[in-house]
Amino acid sequence: YYPDDDLMVLTNDVFRLEVVHNGIIATAETTVPTPTTGLSLSQDTLKVPRLPFGSGMEAIVDTIRNFLMRSSIEATWDNPDEDLYFMVVESVSDAIDPIFPGPVIDAWSNVRFVSEPTEASSLVFLAGTLESFGRYVVKVYHINEEYAALYENREQDSRDLNEPPSNVQNALGVFSAFNSQEAYFEVVRE
Repeated sequence: YYPDDDLMVLTNDVFRLEVVHNGIIATAETTVPTPTTGLSLSQDTLKVPRLPFGSGMEAIVDTIRNFLMRSSIEATWDNPDEDLYFMVVESVSDAIDPIFPGPVIDAWSNVRFVSEPTEASSLVFLAGTLESFGRYVVKVYHINEEYAALYENREQDSRDLNEPPSNVQNALGVFSAFNSQEAYFEVVRE
């Protein structure tokens, strides 16, 4: 907890955590990684077609299918050292203005882009699976070593039990910092 509102988190800042519980002291330290650089999007505006109501169900389905096929947006960034990054796409609009009627959105309501950490320098997501018109931010986070180790060792089974990575002394856990760059795109009516 930081009681003030003047905290600046900068590249290479070192943060320390200390937790005291029942006389046991757990400590951890992390360093803020360099920010993501060179972030760009393959398109900054996604135009949603009007549904051809009155032309039959097949025309509506074709319009939605064609829109989804051309709604992919590729985010690219610099990654010469093949570090790990992850991406978050979220709305920055105050109002919700649904793209399609409820039954259409319900049909793919479980389809979401979720980025896992990647060593690549790009990711593609389907902006057509978003539910609302408006402005969106794409944040690509550079992950530091502690968090990368957590993802690299996340799979285990009963034949290969091992202790997960931890940078917390006297306890288990990962205390980490990220650094990001942002890019924006709009979802608008055609």
